[in-house]
Parts: sequence; structure tokens; C-alpha cells
Amino acid sequence: MAERPTELLLLSVSDLNRMRLEFIEAYNQLMESACQRLEFSLLIKLECMNFCEKVEEEKMNMQSSIKQMLTMRKKCQNR
Repeated sequence: MAERPTELLLLSVSDLNRMRLEFIEAYNQLMESACQRLEFSLLIKLECMNFCEKVEEEKMNMQSSIKQMLTMRKKCQNR
């Protein structure tokens, strides 16, 4: 099993195919580990996207509030 995740990058497609046929258990463990890392990374990405969306929404609400306040201020000054 790879000691570091980057060691997997050293394997070619033909190496992986050979490993799949000759070292079934090790191959299955490697693929399971890769799938778990991918799932974890995608969940983090989803969290980040949701966070950014929330921040953008708050920014838009803040800008809208500022515009309303400025409009009200102008109305008060015109009286």
C-alpha cells in the first residue's frame, strides 16, 4: 500500500490493470481509499460552495440595505 498519496501518481494505467489482475485485494483497498478521499474532497468542495453562496447572498443583502438607507437619507434631506 502507498505510504503517501502521491505515490499513486507513479502508477500507469497498465500498472493499475496488472495490479487489478495480480493483486486483487491490494487493488481493491487502493480503489476504496481513493474513493473515500474523493468523496471527502467533494464534500469539502460542496461546503465551500455553500459557504461562498451564503456570503454572496449576505453581501447582496448588505448592498440592498445600504441603498435603502441612502434613499431614505436623501428623502429626509429633501424635506
